[in-house]
Amino acid sequence: MKTKADFEISNRPSFLYLLLYSAKEQIENNGFIDNVRKHRERNKYFLVLTLRHRRNRKGPHRTILNLRRISRPGLRIYSNYQQILRILGGMGIVILSTSRGIMTDREARLEGIGGEILCSIW
Repeated sequence: MKTKADFEISNRPSFLYLLLYSAKEQIENNGFIDNVRKHRERNKYFLVLTLRHRRNRKGPHRTILNLRRISRPGLRIYSNYQQILRILGGMGIVILSTSRGIMTDREARLEGIGGEILCSIW
């Protein structure tokens, strides 16, 4: 059953699908989404995300996920571990592609490695 907090991403090769599928553990562990699953409907595959939400006084539910792509095919952005962006003073996360796989900004700082900055989530 689809709720307001669910949304689907088609299986065709797109940046958002590949990013969310490969970095789903990091995004789940940081509390931005509750669940990621593959769904098949009429020979088409979808990635269904259940966003974590909180109650708000002005409305029943408010989804807290904003995603901004930083590195793109025409302009790759690389950073060492000392100059990785901090999103909202550490409340958001940055997803990096490093030589040791896809990881968050906190993990990359602890490991002491840099890489390509894929996107920021807050």
